[in-house]
Amino acid sequence: MARRYECMPGRYAWNLEKCEEEILIAGYEEICRYIPADQRWRAEFENHFFDHGSGIAVDYVDRINAVRRRRGVDEIVIRETDILDYGRSLDKMFTAVPG
Repeated sequence: MARRYECMPGRYAWNLEKCEEEILIAGYEEICRYIPADQRWRAEFENHFFDHGSGIAVDYVDRINAVRRRRGVDEIVIRETDILDYGRSLDKMFTAVPG
């Protein structure tokens, strides 16, 4: 139940429903310790997604899935469908994940 949108010219992101966020978080937590420390995208992803409640950039999902493939675990697949109130919410403090 995600919605893909253009967040910047040529750059796309996903607005997720809560259930999809939970899958993304679990999948990320499963592999985050395997992301090399010099990979700047990890801190950027955590800042935008966890701290600010922003949608997830498509390229971050691609990077997470690259690590998941290297670890031999299933990729996280996000499909575009209709979204509900949570996914449409503009209240980023509401959608930010508590640390």
